[in-house]
Formats: sequence, structure tokens, C-alpha cells
Amino acid sequence: MGVRGAQLAAPRIQLALPGHDRRISNRFSNFAQYRIRPEGPRLLWHGPSVFTINNWDHSGTRLEWFANANYRFVFRRQTSFGCFGNLGHERLRPVDFDTLTENQDYAHYHQGCFFFSNFFKQVRTEGEVGFGTDTNYDPATGPPVLAKSSYAQITATLRPVGRLTIDNTYLLTRLRDQFTDANIFNNHIIRSKWNYQFTRELSLRIIGQYSAVLANPQLTSLQTTKSFNADVLLTYLLHPGTAVYVGYNSNLQNLDRSLGLDPNGNLLRTQNRFLNDGRQFFVKVSYLLRY
Repeated sequence: MGVRGAQLAAPRIQLALPGHDRRISNRFSNFAQYRIRPEGPRLLWHGPSVFTINNWDHSGTRLEWFANANYRFVFRRQTSFGCFGNLGHERLRPVDFDTLTENQDYAHYHQGCFFFSNFFKQVRTEGEVGFGTDTNYDPATGPPVLAKSSYAQITATLRPVGRLTIDNTYLLTRLRDQFTDANIFNNHIIRSKWNYQFTRELSLRIIGQYSAVLANPQLTSLQTTKSFNADVLLTYLLHPGTAVYVGYNSNLQNLDRSLGLDPNGNLLRTQNRFLNDGRQFFVKVSYLLRY
């Protein structure tokens, strides 16, 4: 159902992931679920589940512990919804961030709800929303700090006609200052993928994606970045291994045309103007030789 509320999914999202090796050497996790199956025409089952995980490094220092509890209702025709709560701790070390002088513990919690539905064959929806606390790994100055967080993950697959499939995704991640509630950054990702199957061999795929990180320079070292990418691919697949591909890709970013650098060595950015920083047209032919 998602990354935080689902019963078997990854325990959490790391915001602005650090590029350091966490050197995890030991991991222990467990999962338990209880299902109640009432006699009824619509509800198949409902019940709670619990998931826990612990990670340690080579020296035996526990880097993370996490616990998720949720309650789920599952109905006929592939429809379900539920709510969840998470508790956890993350320990960062000086080897992870040179701004830390000693090991630092960060307490996290999350709560929210999730849903899934394929009630109608032409529409499939899935989503999760929640809020709590996460670590701001990229503050404006100093070591990582705890921050308020909220997020949403919504997907919808549409099949308006038999040969057309449309996959849409919206991802939102937001961090706010723990004390002033001021915005640290908003991260938006909007993606739409269209696939049309003309015949068994011939298909056309079009993908458009918009990504934006709207950052507050007073609270984070992240830049405000915006980009739009378009991808078109025409495929003639005679059989696996033998195919012809014709494609085009274009990418726009809010880069300053001077391509100058800011004091931190990053490329300068504009507020609303976009620069095409990449175009590619390609033709690929593959043929499978059989002996």
C-alpha cells in the first residue's frame, strides 16, 4: 500500500538521503497479523498487523529501530483501506556527517491512512498520506536536525479503451521547522505514462514528468530546482530479442543561461525560466539469432 503504512513495505522514507555508507551488519525484523473473517456479502476480512525492524553496525551500535502498527479492512472487488502509526529512532554518527561530534539519536513518529481500489476494471487507485517527524539531513548550517514532515503518494491507472493504459503518479514530501512551523522544503513529483498498443507488435509509449524542490535557503542547503522531462518511444517487437525502437527524450531545468555557479559551487537557478539541457533521438535495432 505504500512505504509507511503497508504491512510488509519498507519502514520509512529518508528525506534528502545522505550519500554515506551506513555500514549495517546486522538486521532483525518480524511481522505478525491477525485476521478477522466476518460472514458478510462485502467485507472479506479486517484486523491488525505489527511490523518491527532493528539495524546495527559492525561495532554493535544500533543505528535504527522501527515499529509499525496498522489496521486494515479488505473488501470484495479488490478494495481495501486502513490506518497506521509508526514509532522509531535513528542514530547518526560522525562518520555519517562530519558536522556531528558524537552519536546523535533522532526520534521519529508517523501516522496516516492508506487505500487501494480496483473496484472498476477501468480504474485502479492506490494511495497513502501521513504526517509526523523526520530528519532534515541538509540544514542550512550545522548537523542534521529533527523536523515535522508530511507526505502523500497517490497513483491512478486508467484504461479508458482496451488498448490504452494511462498510469498517473503524484508524490509529495514536505518538511517544516519543528519549532516555528516554517517551511523547509516541498518536493513535488508528477508523472504520467501513456501506453497505446496498436497491434500485438507495435506500441507507443509517452512519459511526462515534472519534479520540483521548493527550498527555504534559511533552513536548508538544498537548492530550489524544477525540471520537466518528456520521453517518447515507438516499439515494434516482432518477438523477444528481435525489435526496432525509435525514441526521443527532452529535459528542461530551471538553470540560469549563464551556467554560473553560486558560492556553494552549484549551478545558478532561475525562478520560472527553463533551459533545455538535453535532447536525444535514437534508433535501436536488435535481432535474435537462433541456432
